[in-house]
Amino acid sequence: MKSQLAKIQNIQKSSEIARALALLVALLVLLGIVYVGHASRTTLTGQHVYDSQMELDRINHEIVQLEYDIAVLTAPSRITEIALKMGLRPPSLAQIKYMVIKNYPASTPKLPLRPNDLASAPASSDAFGLASLWNELLSLIGLAPHGRAVEASP
Repeated sequence: MKSQLAKIQNIQKSSEIARALALLVALLVLLGIVYVGHASRTTLTGQHVYDSQMELDRINHEIVQLEYDIAVLTAPSRITEIALKMGLRPPSLAQIKYMVIKNYPASTPKLPLRPNDLASAPASSDAFGLASLWNELLSLIGLAPHGRAVEASP
């Protein structure tokens, strides 16, 4: 009886070990499937990035080629040649008409600084007055510092 009981216990232990091993194998297989799925997804993503980069390179090459074609087709010498073939000629003086437009340009341009303007400028003894006079002179000739300019001082 004890030997039969021992055999039954051994069978139960071996079946528990077999179940544990089967569970371990199933877990390892599941882990392998997850790993292979992740690796294949990574590979597919890398291939997609590579294909996108190749497409971008092809498009950039096509853009450069189109810019070259535009430069060739819009060259003034080529346009002149085509215009002459079509029978176009430069206009004669009799064909040119000048139009006078009232109040054009809308704003009056600043006139250049004249020597007598300096004599009539108010004299200031402080450094700020000299700096503003200098900035005014620069603005009259178009070299005024911008509002965002910063002056360095020693």
